Amino acid sequence: EARTPGRAQFRLRVRDASQGLVEDVEVPLVVVAGAPLRVRMLSGAPSAELKYLRRWALDAGVDLQSDLALRPGVRMLRSDAPMRADALRELDVVILDERAWQSLGAAGRATLAESLREGLGVVIRVTGALTDRDRQELQALGFEVSEADGPRSARLAGVPTSLSRRPLRVESRDGVPLLRDSHGEPLALWRAEGAGRIALWWLGDSFRLALEGSPSVYGTLWSDALAI
Repeated sequence: EARTPGRAQFRLRVRDASQGLVEDVEVPLVVVAGAPLRVRMLSGAPSAELKYLRRWALDAGVDLQSDLALRPGVRMLRSDAPMRADALRELDVVILDERAWQSLGAAGRATLAESLREGLGVVIRVTGALTDRDRQELQALGFEVSEADGPRSARLAGVPTSLSRRPLRVESRDGVPLLRDSHGEPLALWRAEGAGRIALWWLGDSFRLALEGSPSVYGTLWSDALAI
């Protein structure tokens, strides 16, 4: 794996069934830097999850815009670009929680949904209660969501850290699990919508992975989420 741009020399070795060397070839490569992922993050309130997610995104080289509500009338902006269709075309992914989704208003949600169908990636983090209207709009985007009497904690396979989760039942006719707990139960689903992808995520505090000794698991988890 080439970790930095520049010239790199790789070697390809071909072995037979008894592990005898059949061929040994040098493979010179020129590695160029890829374009950074362009992400906008919206949140209805500050949280440790957002703090660590923003830090991970910046460390990972993501071209990050963010709009975080600190209290009524006070926001922390990393970009003042409006949530208009032309601005959304300049992004790859929008990550937002249910409060930010609600604060967009009907027109803003319609604009985001149209941009999704044109190719935008959208990740909706469910961190609190959903309104009937939220559930209706998510149903229009392919997700059937209801409250459930399920567990409020989860562990990922091979990781001892206990994480919180919303007790939701989420169904989607063509949804694909994006993240599962150690018992194989989904904690996030994604599906295609037009030319775009949308994910619904109900794991609450993945940042604890970074705090409690599994930073690589945390990084892989969010890298996979943004690669849908």
